[in-house]
Amino acid sequence: MGRQMFILAAVVTVLFSVSAQAQIGIKFRGSGNWSIGDPYEQYFIKTKLESVTGKVTSIDTVTPLRGMSAGIGIVLKTDREDIAVHLGPSWFILFQDMSLSVNDANVEVRGCRTTINGKPVIMASTLVRGSYVLHLRDSDGVPYWCAWRKRFN
Repeated sequence: MGRQMFILAAVVTVLFSVSAQAQIGIKFRGSGNWSIGDPYEQYFIKTKLESVTGKVTSIDTVTPLRGMSAGIGIVLKTDREDIAVHLGPSWFILFQDMSLSVNDANVEVRGCRTTINGKPVIMASTLVRGSYVLHLRDSDGVPYWCAWRKRFN
């Protein structure tokens, strides 16, 4: 009987705790300035999409603009150039069920070529490796890591 009372008390305590937190609300951490209205997203122009294919020569963290949280970028060696590719914020990219390694060949990136801080870069919309596709932006160029959107009626 004592063990059942202990379990009951523990369940009541947990339920009370969860109920109290639910009433307080949730404090969101934000996107780290990777959101739709932030300056970085103004560089993405959906009408300037192109595709490049090549070999991954490096994978690293990037901070495209001052004040942004870290992102993940790659360098893709194509038959014409070595081009930096921004995939997205690290907190989003690192939780995807896909692996990517240095020396992966025939990697295709579709995205917007632009210049950030005086350097050419492709802001990726999709990345294709073998039979896998990593979707990073929708057809309007809106990043998939931006789940909250304004509602238009």
